[in-house]
Amino acid sequence: DKTFTRAELKFLALVVIAIAITTASLISIFNYYRNMELKRITIIRTDSIFSLLLERIPPESLTDINKDNYTNSHLYLTVQNELNDVRQIAAVRYLYTAKRIDTANAIYVVDGLPATDDDFRAYGSPIETEIMPLLNKCFDGNVVHGTEIIDTSWGMVIPACEPIKKDGVTIGALVIEFDGSYF
Repeated sequence: DKTFTRAELKFLALVVIAIAITTASLISIFNYYRNMELKRITIIRTDSIFSLLLERIPPESLTDINKDNYTNSHLYLTVQNELNDVRQIAAVRYLYTAKRIDTANAIYVVDGLPATDDDFRAYGSPIETEIMPLLNKCFDGNVVHGTEIIDTSWGMVIPACEPIKKDGVTIGALVIEFDGSYF
């Protein structure tokens, strides 16, 4: 039976504290770089999707599609097919266009989900309140890159949006919601 001296106990305590501090530091560094990589990947994916779709979605789709013609409108079906195709290829959870109806509310214009999907939103359906702060920035003309996971009533998402403009004026937004649980 060997008992430790006071000096040995102090040294042992210092070693344990040093290991704990080193472990905590490594975990912090790992999480920092993981979060930076998540942001970088999300921004790159978002920019790629925006650049592809903004060339293919005519701004008129936000002004000419309305409640009376959206289900059989050639313009609506064309935009919906584009959104759905890109949504599937890019592994995006939700992809849609929206427009502001007043300072506090916005509506779905074209949803990239198939109409048979449980999460499909028809033209004129209100945009959920969790997304409105992001959308308001976009409606004010700013590109918003989703870099934070938002826990919503429909799941964890990383939303992003880009203004859709006509003659230099923002008339709506292209919205992406990545599946946050994937990240």
